[in-house]
Amino acid sequence: MMMKKVYLVIVIVVVLGIIYNYFKRDERRPQDENVKCLEYTNRSSKGAVKLNLNMVDYYIDPIGWEVMVSSESDENLFYSMRKEDGDTSKFLTFFSDKDQQVQKIDSYTKEFYLGEIKHHVCMYEDTFYYYTENQFSEKVFIIGEYNFRFSNAQLSPDELGYYVLYRDSLGRIRGHNLPKLPPISEEEREKIKEIDSLNQLNNN
Repeated sequence: MMMKKVYLVIVIVVVLGIIYNYFKRDERRPQDENVKCLEYTNRSSKGAVKLNLNMVDYYIDPIGWEVMVSSESDENLFYSMRKEDGDTSKFLTFFSDKDQQVQKIDSYTKEFYLGEIKHHVCMYEDTFYYYTENQFSEKVFIIGEYNFRFSNAQLSPDELGYYVLYRDSLGRIRGHNLPKLPPISEEEREKIKEIDSLNQLNNN
């Protein structure tokens, strides 16, 4: 029994190491290059946006993206892009200003197959999750299931409060079909109010 547990731990560590290196296999940006033009096609036309690489931890290949969705507000432009890179599909969503300078990376996702199993590796804002999916769309999480629930609005109000307080440690939990998050105490509610107040001050 002990040997099985040890073997399982070794397998998990190896798999996570592979995924970690896979997700970062794009070369790191040079230190003296903070901005690149991310080139894309939108139907029959071509364009480019200025991508500040200091905004993300991973170098994003700037060539060969295709616009899937784009929209415009009074202040921002929103892009959802896709790129096929060998056996890997890459997806990037971000907001830019009217001068085509990227202001915020929303998500960066890679999808690839190992056999018949589809693997999803995603950075959503400042969170990370990784899961596999079979042909019946059944997900098995390796790490970051609570992050996935948060980013897909699958947490109840009480769970959301708990997640806000402990998101850093919750995001590092490995495993699948994790239990619901517990309700928060009155003391913890007060902490959330303090966090909300600080966020409002920072945004003003």
